[in-house]
Amino acid sequence: VAGAQVLRAKADVAPLEQLQHAKAEGFTHALLMDGTTVIAPETLGRAMTFLALARHPSAALGAAVLDQAEKWFITANGVTNDRYGKPSQLYNGTDLRVPMQIVSMECELAEEEGRGLLFLPEFLGLSLNQVEPEDHEVTTAEFHDYMQSRDVKLHHLTGLVVSRNAAVSQTLGDLVTLQHVIYPETGLCTEADMYFHAKGPTNYNDSLGIFSFEEKTVVFFDSYFNALNIGKWHETCRPDGLYLGLLGQGRVRVKVFHAIPDRSWELLCDAPHTLSSMSETFIDLSDYAMTANTGMIFFELHAISPSVQLLKARYAVPGKINPAIKLCLSITTFKREAEVENTARRMALYFDTCDFADQMHLIIVDNGNSAKIAESAMITRIPNANLGGAGGFTRGLIEADKAGYSHVLFMDDDASIPMEALHRCYAFLTLSKDPKAAVSGAMISNSDKWRMWENGAIFDRNCRPQFTGTDLRNWTEVMNMEFNSASYRSNKAYGGWWFFAFPVREVTHYPFPFFVRGDDINFSLANDFHITTLNGIVSFAEDFSDKESPMTLYLDLRNHFVQHLTLEKMEIGPLNIARIGIGFFLRNAIKFQYETIDALLMAWNDVLKGPEFFAENADASAQRAAVKALYKVESWKPVADMDLSERRRYSAGERGWKWHFFRWTVNGHLVPFYNLWGNRVVMQPRDRNNFHSVWGSSRITYLNSTRDKAYTTHQSKTRFLSQSFRLLWLTLRLYFGYKPLLAKYRKGYAEITVPGFWQKVLKLSKPAVAAPVVSDIAKV
Repeated sequence: VAGAQVLRAKADVAPLEQLQHAKAEGFTHALLMDGTTVIAPETLGRAMTFLALARHPSAALGAAVLDQAEKWFITANGVTNDRYGKPSQLYNGTDLRVPMQIVSMECELAEEEGRGLLFLPEFLGLSLNQVEPEDHEVTTAEFHDYMQSRDVKLHHLTGLVVSRNAAVSQTLGDLVTLQHVIYPETGLCTEADMYFHAKGPTNYNDSLGIFSFEEKTVVFFDSYFNALNIGKWHETCRPDGLYLGLLGQGRVRVKVFHAIPDRSWELLCDAPHTLSSMSETFIDLSDYAMTANTGMIFFELHAISPSVQLLKARYAVPGKINPAIKLCLSITTFKREAEVENTARRMALYFDTCDFADQMHLIIVDNGNSAKIAESAMITRIPNANLGGAGGFTRGLIEADKAGYSHVLFMDDDASIPMEALHRCYAFLTLSKDPKAAVSGAMISNSDKWRMWENGAIFDRNCRPQFTGTDLRNWTEVMNMEFNSASYRSNKAYGGWWFFAFPVREVTHYPFPFFVRGDDINFSLANDFHITTLNGIVSFAEDFSDKESPMTLYLDLRNHFVQHLTLEKMEIGPLNIARIGIGFFLRNAIKFQYETIDALLMAWNDVLKGPEFFAENADASAQRAAVKALYKVESWKPVADMDLSERRRYSAGERGWKWHFFRWTVNGHLVPFYNLWGNRVVMQPRDRNNFHSVWGSSRITYLNSTRDKAYTTHQSKTRFLSQSFRLLWLTLRLYFGYKPLLAKYRKGYAEITVPGFWQKVLKLSKPAVAAPVVSDIAKV
């Protein structure tokens, strides 16, 4: 363009210094542009004409910025500060093909006469009379204030438009992704409403990772897997900002909401954006903290172009990971070769693409010494004696501690989790400002993948899973669960070892040798972890009713007693401990599960032997054999061999005199000739622990979850009476021997839950895991 000359400056040269250089070179006017601005010759000619004809030297000139992909839309025609002092783009989404939108925009700009507009060096034309050579040390951040102090007036001309290089303009510096948007996964969970809700047709291509939807379709990411519980992240991590990143194709209107407990919601964003597959679009949500640091943040996309594709979406915060946070994943397995080998393959694939792979390592503790695992720099298999989950996970903890890992994550051997759960867990730990922070995964049964089984748990006389039954397809129920879980804390909370991450430095007590069942409860209660659950961190498990057996209940009762005998904060006295055992007894008596009762009485007797019994029987081999010998009736048999006929003469109901009658007679055990007239019922899998269904029965047939196996129990007054006398004797022994028993457990617990005990039992010498490579460079 005639009369124009280009002066290039390095990116780190401040705008004022560039203007001073131009004035020193003898120029009267200047047009500031950075390396991201793309300008047409006609635009430059109009800018020069305006500046040459301006009647006052204070006149300056800005330009509208076109959308990166669809050039008929404006991204910004002027920038001003919003009510929070954050830059806000004006006229975002104005369609330059619609005359009335153009007229409306130009009239508003003319009326404002440039008041409140920010001076941006990306495109700014002005007279160099406004620049004084003696003005120094004005940074880019201070440039707007400097221009205002010189009484410069900013104007925007119709038709004066530029484009921006998106790849550069969207750079925000270092970001750590809190969580990615994920979608239904075949083989894990395909309940779409747990991931998103939609009004209109949608399609997800799993192999390509593309989520597609058409014009006028609205997709809501207000879901269990994809909403962000900003309350939990803010409380523990205290981020300095928050961004929503979108990668895709097509034009969408983005709405971002902040759902706040017990008050009106806030709308954080409502603006059109054109998605690019080459450059991520970032939406600044940092203003959430101006209103509330609690609640849930979620977004929705309204398609306003014929086709939209979403390739990636994430919530991210400014910052870097803490390279000192090294996470060792520890899995314990026993004779489940197919499951653990599949897990190893999944993990190897995940490590190939994981943002935090350099900070992780997987240990597979093989209690059966039978798994065929392809070891690598990221995966180590460790043969181990079969000391159950307690021994296997303790081995993982010992090896991780020796190798210098800061945190350990205990997981099930089938790792039935979305791999994204590992990302969220590590991100939470690396950003945490709380050295005691721990993460507990939720649990969902495979029989009802839309229903929460346990989102955190509390132990107080018994296990109390939290938020059981929450419908995870329903946003209102999910939101209430997340609100309540964020606001409630208990010193009796624990994390199940299907997914539990914790800091190694905060471990003061190693696991108690329960073999299995209760080791995770005791570990959480004994150590001062600050446990958090995060939505989307969840494990899918087999139906729990199928796992119940005399063996599992033997182990359950043992650990229930020991929790209250070993830990001072759990002490409840002998009568309350006895009530726990009596409750186990009665729950099985009304179901005529006498073999289970024999196992429970054996467990009670074993606990009375003191903590040395557990120390000497860490593998529980003798106890497992003894309980297994009890199995005659209460073991699954082919359903074809069972009599499934029913006789239902009456219903006891859930209240009323019949209900009270059967309850106080222990389901007919105290009623003569009850077998002659009692009901004969078949219990469906989901009703196995529904006591209202068994009242009034004298014969009960239980079906497993697949309904291909069953077993039948009958009432036996003789057996019930004999077991009741044994129960009374054990209760008296507990009551009169409680004080010395309590003292033995307190002393023995301190001697058992230490590394030395486990190193001796496990016969350990050298560490099996290499120390992590300490590096300040990590993928984010």
